Parts: sequence; C-alpha cells; structure tokens
Amino acid sequence: MKKILAIASTGGHNVQLALIRDALSSKGFDVIKVRTKVTVDEKDDEYYLIDEISRSNLLYAPIVIQQIIKILVETKVDVVLSTGALPGLVAIICGRIFSKKTIWVDSIANSRKVSLSGRIAEYIAHHTFTQWADLETEKIKYYGSIL
Repeated sequence: MKKILAIASTGGHNVQLALIRDALSSKGFDVIKVRTKVTVDEKDDEYYLIDEISRSNLLYAPIVIQQIIKILVETKVDVVLSTGALPGLVAIICGRIFSKKTIWVDSIANSRKVSLSGRIAEYIAHHTFTQWADLETEKIKYYGSIL
C-alpha cells in the first residue's frame, strides 16, 4: 500500500487537502497527515504538527526543513502531496531530495494566477495541478476543482 504524506498550511489549504485525504483514504492509501496548526475540530485526529513559515518569517525555514526531514525519515512515505503554502513547498523540495514522488495542487483561491509557491513547485514537483481551467499550462495541469 502506498504511503502518502499530505501537508498543508491552515485555513483553505487544509480544507482542500482534507477532501483529498478523505478520497485517498477511501481508496486504501495510507495517508500521513501534516499541518501547521491544529483547530478545535481536528484535535483528536492523528497528525504531525510543524511550525508555520511564510515569506515574512523565513528565518524559521531551517526548523521546518528539519521537522519535515524527520517526518520523511520516520514515516517512509512514497509520495509527498501538498495544497500549499510555503511549508508544503518545503515538503515538496525535501520529498524530491529523498527521491519521493511529489504532487502540488494549487489552492482554488488562486483564480487569477498560480501562487508563488505553485509557480516554484511547477519546476520541482513531479506533478503540478491548478483548479482553474484558464491557468493550465504545459507543466501545470487542470482536471477540475476540489471544492
């Protein structure tokens, strides 16, 4: 059975990832959950918690890199999947370094252009997806939206 590390930042990124995780779990995949914060309704769920990083606090990037590497080593996943944001991109990069298959799904909130992390992921991830047909490119594919 394939093990998938599913990682997202809080908010809409995590809501979209939860839908993907549920679909993957229902198909028999072993989904390892990683998030940057825990919300009240997710408290009892099994997950790995990592620190949040963004462009405004890049000084924490080494800590997040260390946390993600520890999770990759401990879980021995086959695939790294993210709906964003920067912590997910870091996981995609670490996944590539560890020879894992990588998938980036850009947030549905990015309707006018692909996010900065998504534009970077398009060159790093094995597969990059958008949820808007008009944002599809040769490297970023559209197959519909999650929500």
